[in-house]
Amino acid sequence: MKVMRGFTLFELIVVILVLGILGAGVSAFMGNTVQLFNGVVQREQLMNESRFVVTRMTKEIQQAIPNSLRISGNSGVHCLEFVPVQWLAAYAHIPVLPTSDRIMDMVFPIDADGLFHFVAFNQYVVINPLVPSHVYDLNQNRRARVLNCSDDGDGRCPTRDDSDDVIQVQLSNAFAEASTGRHVYFASRTVSYCVSAGVLYRKEDALTSTQSLSLNRAHVVATALTNTLSASPGTAPGSQDPFHLYPGSMGASNGVQIRLLFSKNEEQLIQFKEVYPHGRP
Repeated sequence: MKVMRGFTLFELIVVILVLGILGAGVSAFMGNTVQLFNGVVQREQLMNESRFVVTRMTKEIQQAIPNSLRISGNSGVHCLEFVPVQWLAAYAHIPVLPTSDRIMDMVFPIDADGLFHFVAFNQYVVINPLVPSHVYDLNQNRRARVLNCSDDGDGRCPTRDDSDDVIQVQLSNAFAEASTGRHVYFASRTVSYCVSAGVLYRKEDALTSTQSLSLNRAHVVATALTNTLSASPGTAPGSQDPFHLYPGSMGASNGVQIRLLFSKNEEQLIQFKEVYPHGRP
């Protein structure tokens, strides 16, 4: 007759200890694997979000009026401002100082895609801007406000019934000089990207000589920024400032270096890009 022998208490304790050690090891391994995977996912997400923001900024800046980039701020907020081009038009005649004439003759605006543009009251016309003040300061006589638009047909520009397709635009002032390429930029607003307290904002403002740092009408574009802001980004930029201006050379437009530092859940990265307005590579 066989005697059935079970496990002793000591053996059971040993088995439990071994299983506990194995379980702890497997749990630690799985935890590290999950943590590593989450880190990769978070970094990929942060990279995609930050890359999208810089791509959006780049496209907008490239369509800005040349030399319209300007930076202002303090240790609490930095703003990069520029003026988007509504469209580029060709003119036949513009009033140049000291004339009292205020009429610009221009070809009816139509772009390469066949889209019509209509000259409207309170739009602005900018000619040959060489420095930011030419775009923002009306006293520089490089920018003029549109007061009226007429043609030789029924007198109304939107109907486009002028026989030679040349319209007459009444301006607020004459210009300091003509454009060598006989083209003018039309614009009506400014766009600003501002960094404050770790957040990147975008806002639109009226085109004025003074740059506004207000974020009242701004909306959030990105978060988790860690840039340290200098006190005077326009005159004494710091190494971590999000925006650095570069002067243009040989008649080229000024440009901007975008440097955004992101940090999220211990994941850190830098998005760096140099951008110039109006299609310059």
